[in-house]
Amino acid sequence: MGSEDVLVEIHPRELRFLVEVKKQSSCCIHLVNKSDQYVAFKVKTTSPKKYCVRPNIGVILPLASRDFTECNNWCFAMMKLNSLEIKLEEAITLIVKLREANTTTIQERDKLRKEMGSI
Repeated sequence: MGSEDVLVEIHPRELRFLVEVKKQSSCCIHLVNKSDQYVAFKVKTTSPKKYCVRPNIGVILPLASRDFTECNNWCFAMMKLNSLEIKLEEAITLIVKLREANTTTIQERDKLRKEMGSI
């Protein structure tokens, strides 16, 4: 698939979460529709028990962009669901898979959570 065939771009290419004591940890992701067609998307995480994405489905208008947020599941209730009404029959479906953070980062986060629980 050549660069002229790319439907969407995702920024940043790698997600990094800043972990702070007693603060939410989230990361904003920017999805850009490079085509002149509607693009439907559905975001799936590789570890849904650890992470949530909002909105996780939607449609991006032609030559437009859409932001969404990935965060730890414990802040799931604090995220607002965005809704977008459009005829999905006219859309191209795209599934974007996000890679889970590396094991070292997860172990450090889990260690920090244990320390916070003992404060």
